[in-house]
Amino acid sequence: MNLSGLITDFLEYLEVERNRSQKTIQNYDHYLRRFLDWMKVTEPKDITLPLIKKYRLLLNRHTDQKGTPLKRITQAYHIIALRSFLRL
Repeated sequence: MNLSGLITDFLEYLEVERNRSQKTIQNYDHYLRRFLDWMKVTEPKDITLPLIKKYRLLLNRHTDQKGTPLKRITQAYHIIALRSFLRL
């Protein structure tokens, strides 16, 4: 199964098994899809520690259209979602 399908399965797991709110699921979907769009790989085995470190650097340097950087807490939310996904 590709990563997009695994993310969908993970989000359904959060909804059914973990009873997470719809807002939490929406946020996790956003965070995980951002990672998936950035990394340009489709297989779980291609997610490596160096890749995750590069992603953290990207989040730290990311700015919105106004040039405002992501807050540290928002960066942490991205990593929390990714860590939860990779744990399963």
